[in-house]
Amino acid sequence: MPRVRLYKERNGYWYVDIHNRGRRTRGSLGTRVKEVALAAARRVERDLAEGRKPFGHFTLAPFLDTYLQYCEGRNAPRTVKEKRRFKKLFLGILGDVPIESISRSDIDRYVKTRNAGAATTNRELAMLKHALNFAVDRELIIRNPAARVKMLSEGKREIRILTTQELYTWFTWCRKNDLRLYNLSAIALNTGLRPGDILKIRGEDVNLEMGLIEVVMSKTGKTNYIPLNDITAAVFRRLPRKGYVFPGRERHLSYSPFYGSFLKAKNATGIAFRFYDFRHNAAIRLLEAGADVVTIKEILGHTDIKTTVDSYLKIVDKRKRAALQRLAAKSGGMKAEIPGDLSPSDFELD
Repeated sequence: MPRVRLYKERNGYWYVDIHNRGRRTRGSLGTRVKEVALAAARRVERDLAEGRKPFGHFTLAPFLDTYLQYCEGRNAPRTVKEKRRFKKLFLGILGDVPIESISRSDIDRYVKTRNAGAATTNRELAMLKHALNFAVDRELIIRNPAARVKMLSEGKREIRILTTQELYTWFTWCRKNDLRLYNLSAIALNTGLRPGDILKIRGEDVNLEMGLIEVVMSKTGKTNYIPLNDITAAVFRRLPRKGYVFPGRERHLSYSPFYGSFLKAKNATGIAFRFYDFRHNAAIRLLEAGADVVTIKEILGHTDIKTTVDSYLKIVDKRKRAALQRLAAKSGGMKAEIPGDLSPSDFELD
């Protein structure tokens, strides 16, 4: 005989805990009112007794509350924060509809109404797919309507190479107007670290005597030891030696106060780029300075050297070809091809 227990969670919603044929199922009743919850619990008991699915009447809002509560112990705080923001977007477009009524056309309507960029839309679709899989696992719905929805094509973002003049303009403005952003930018350009990894650096991770930073790479979880050049050493000497060198609650650039400073500096200087482009530019400058690909792979923390080669070596090769082509264009009356009757001795110096 199925057993149904009614209880209230900290979010204020009433839930039922069902034990039926050796299986345990928990679910929200979609209400904070006890009388309504009691009536819903009796309906659940009746559905079970008559062999029907008990949670067909659950709506999206309380279900997402349950899902987010599940995510809190499993996802990083910034991920949960982002998912809470997505919840508001879903409810604003789809409405607080019964979750079993959500169809693929509703999800297509959400994407069309949202009209966001491909990367943003894909993150939101990934969260919705995961949430509805959570509902399937708990037998709240039979199938996931988002399972066959295709992600949007994001394309490959072209790497933005900053010119020497742009770098000069950027750092000159930052030094005069925002020294914190100057320090952050200087570390990014001279280490190739991701912005989130820079914000995680603590004073205890910096060894000025040995000239090294100890960084746990966010994508791989591996510890990387990055040497300090003269510029980064000078920057770290004026930063805190204990705790985070860039104080603040959020360790992700997009949610930190630095992002507002970054946007302000972009508007003031008129330079269009992403902060992440400092990492790309560090890699390209290293290649052009003669560093080998393996060394750059180790500095950037790539797990596969193919990532380093595919991302940067082709760009540097293209820049070299363009430079040599400019050399040919400036050679005046020289023919485009070297005459075939020349011998090596014709190129010897007197």
